Amino acid sequence: MPPEYYLLFLAAIHTGLRSGELAALQWGDIDFNGGFAMVRRNYVEGEIAPFTKTRKPRRVDLSDVLLKALKSRRRDRREEWLKQGINELPEWVFANREGNPPDMQNVKNRHFYRCLEKAGLRRIRFHDLRHTFASLLLQNGEFLPYVRDQLGHSSIKLTVDIYGHLEPGTNREAVNRLPSLENSAPSTEEENVDAK
Repeated sequence: MPPEYYLLFLAAIHTGLRSGELAALQWGDIDFNGGFAMVRRNYVEGEIAPFTKTRKPRRVDLSDVLLKALKSRRRDRREEWLKQGINELPEWVFANREGNPPDMQNVKNRHFYRCLEKAGLRRIRFHDLRHTFASLLLQNGEFLPYVRDQLGHSSIKLTVDIYGHLEPGTNREAVNRLPSLENSAPSTEEENVDAK
């Protein structure tokens, strides 16, 4: 598998970006010092839409692992293009060989499904990597509003409807916050005295 697809799959799992948002990600969207990316556009049906699905740009935190891989890929890509006599790096993070945004349907069919098959994993949708991202955050104790913001959901209700059941221990903690009757119940000694 070419390294750009490894990085693309890693980015999908570590950001929860939709496939069109990944395809439309530009190097200028990544703040390597701040550790985040600004998601501003979407690649839909071969066209770049100058907005996200919700029509609102959002800031998405990037893991240290992903930042390191992106820095390495940017350096390698710059060297590849310089060897071809091209002084500028293509603006798209996951640019194809021609320097254009990747055809995500092609990536899914030719690379993603083959990787799953080779790894002996069941066939899932590429979009399921987004669900994996959200599920892992919630299982690690992240709050629903943070997950909502990272995913770019238009409302917390959508996030709760899809992922609310994954918040670990929330139901149990809720019942444990009920008032205790221990302090108001008579102790065993008091019960014995009252019985006499």
